[in-house]
Amino acid sequence: MKNFIKKIKQKTMKKSLELDEKTARKLYPTAAPEFKELLEENFGKEFFNQKIKDRIRDYNDILEISKVTPSADDVKVVGFDDEENNVVKAFIQKMRTTKVYREGKLPKRGDKRWYPYYNVSSGFVFSNTNYVGAYADTASASRLCLLSEEDVRDYDSKFRHIEEALIDLK
Repeated sequence: MKNFIKKIKQKTMKKSLELDEKTARKLYPTAAPEFKELLEENFGKEFFNQKIKDRIRDYNDILEISKVTPSADDVKVVGFDDEENNVVKAFIQKMRTTKVYREGKLPKRGDKRWYPYYNVSSGFVFSNTNYVGAYADTASASRLCLLSEEDVRDYDSKFRHIEEALIDLK
């Protein structure tokens, strides 16, 4: 009788696998076609086609995608006052944010490097997007730029406070 129950349990046992969205995104690019199909059935094909900017709502999303905690941005430079350290923190946030938008890619020589342009004559107003391709300056340096005008506009709508902290006009 024991063997009979054991056989029945073995035949009727099911195992389930739970995947969160983050893990599913990570597995998808290198998954076998059959597993990709299974992921698409469970999460939807559109889920895997999302642009990075569509997954970013605020800086907490940047931290999550970067796999760091908020305390990672808390750097204190010896000899700097609180205001100067806030600028350093804003610079770290800008580097981290633009890296996530670029999905870790750096532009190559000749690629357009997009950045926001602000008019500060009457406050802090987003004025335009600009790009450079043949040279780099502090605005368009490879590690601080974005790869499209669309990304710059999205970045400005969500992270203007970082630019304001860097420019720091009082």
